[in-house]
Amino acid sequence: MTSKAKRHRWFIDLTRRGEEKASASGGPFADPVGYVDRQLVPAEEVKGEEHETLVEKKSWDLAIGPLKQLPMNLFIMYMVGSSISIIPIMFVGMMAFGPIKTLFDFSTISKQFEGSQAAIQKFVFILANLLVVVVAAYKCHTMGLLPTYSSDWIDFLEDRQRTEHIAGGMLF
Repeated sequence: MTSKAKRHRWFIDLTRRGEEKASASGGPFADPVGYVDRQLVPAEEVKGEEHETLVEKKSWDLAIGPLKQLPMNLFIMYMVGSSISIIPIMFVGMMAFGPIKTLFDFSTISKQFEGSQAAIQKFVFILANLLVVVVAAYKCHTMGLLPTYSSDWIDFLEDRQRTEHIAGGMLF
């Protein structure tokens, strides 16, 4: 490692050979490769800015976790199509009920948010889960599973009629 490189306190130079002098322990033999005459601090004693930064980073990872899964969910929803069969309905169901179940268990999950930005992180977590539920609801709408037309609610109204029918590139 060059002398210009920043050395961290956990850095141990394994390329250093033992000096010709007696070891630091007072024995007649030279120190082994990588030996440093200092005690390492246990992880429990490491506090301060470094610990706070790590806690906030882990909390933010938890908060934006649902947003990280959203692109994969969107790709899966695109790949399953708009047909009404068991596979697309299962995927949409998992996409919708997973975040809903997470939001119902929010009291246990909220204990994991720590640091000075815990309130913002909780808000982002809730918002991200609601966004996933909205995407699942939109997919249900495009599949025709949501009752959004008046003919879905009132029995005597007729279904909407198509104004055009296209088949094989020909307009009828």
